[in-house]
Amino acid sequence: MKRKTKKIIALSILAALLTLQFAPINSVAKSNKTSVYVLTKIATKNSKACSKFSYDKSGMIKSVKSYDWQNKLWRTMNYNYDKYSKLTSSTNSYAGSGKTTYKYDKKNRLIQDKLVWHSDDAKTTITYVNKYTYNKSNKISKIAVSYQYGKNKGNSTMTLSYNKSGYVKTITDTEGKEKFVNKLSYDKYNNLIKLDSYKIKNTYNSKKLLVKQNNEVLTYKKISVPKNLANKIKKQQWVYKNCYNNFPQQSPIDLANSNYILP
Repeated sequence: MKRKTKKIIALSILAALLTLQFAPINSVAKSNKTSVYVLTKIATKNSKACSKFSYDKSGMIKSVKSYDWQNKLWRTMNYNYDKYSKLTSSTNSYAGSGKTTYKYDKKNRLIQDKLVWHSDDAKTTITYVNKYTYNKSNKISKIAVSYQYGKNKGNSTMTLSYNKSGYVKTITDTEGKEKFVNKLSYDKYNNLIKLDSYKIKNTYNSKKLLVKQNNEVLTYKKISVPKNLANKIKKQQWVYKNCYNNFPQQSPIDLANSNYILP
């Protein structure tokens, strides 16, 4: 056999071996990705008022910018994550500047978050600390809240119960002798449609994605994300669609603890 022919055969064998060696790696890399729908905009119908979303490379919410009816920016929320896409801090520019930091236990469960907010004139500082307790199902069962507003201090407790699908059913807020019970109701797509007497009207497109909520229109886009983060990203989307958008002051469900409250 001629040397040139031997060389060609050798190169062919080498190419085949390289193909066999690297093909599984490429296919694994491909299979590690999946597609999810994420919010790009929540807009108030017939108005310039809206919130716009941006994402990091992993598909986690990076920032949310909110504009008023005159299209002026009135709030920016930024979210910071570690290399494992775990939320470590967030900032809020509404009527001042606020920063929330998050602490986790050895099981990577959220055990505390702390918000320190300063007014624009630097005359007012509010501090909120939430401490979390978990049940046997590894879901948040209790949130102990302490706060300080100037010289005023206080504390309250939130207890949570869940329905058969694993979604929050009731939130009982106790402060001193006062007790408030919030009951949550869902539709068949697990979208929050009622909190006590506050109702939300939903309409869907053909893909069963929420496109209208009360007087607002929600816009989505499809992105490719790591499979191991897909469920976490979907929970972030649920929180913004169902909680922050409708009653941000009434629900303890946020981006940090959604992974432990939602199914």
